[in-house]
Amino acid sequence: MNRFSFLGCVLLVMGLGWVSVANALTIFRIGGENLPRPDVSDDVEFVQLSWNEAEEARHGSLELLEASPDYIKPRELDPSVNLTPSLESSGGQILALGWTGWERRLEEDLVFFDEDPSTAYLGDGHFAAHAPPQKHLIFDFGGRFLIQRIRFFP
Repeated sequence: MNRFSFLGCVLLVMGLGWVSVANALTIFRIGGENLPRPDVSDDVEFVQLSWNEAEEARHGSLELLEASPDYIKPRELDPSVNLTPSLESSGGQILALGWTGWERRLEEDLVFFDEDPSTAYLGDGHFAAHAPPQKHLIFDFGGRFLIQRIRFFP
């Protein structure tokens, strides 16, 4: 036990001897381009970035946010608006299960989403001989959403 205590003390003294003082400081401000530059000392580097200039690899990325020079705000969605017709423009997609896996079939599957509650989808005729007459779909909305309800028309 004494041997391990002595070894621990030696390692502690060696570690304290190698500690050096860091004299440099870099302050990054992302956004707020219209604000005045802060008063910092000469040994402090100040870097101003806009929200759109921020590098994803270093600072992360903006998801579902609207950025302006003065502020960022979350993208607001109207609960009365059907999100499905605008999936592609917002970075999403609809995937259908096919023979080779999940496939994008926009031309065939757009009849699902005509936004007319008086119509019904009766199939597209692409059924295998021994497959059930059903379609499996994935709705990728292009972001993370807290879904309160999903509504399908009859």
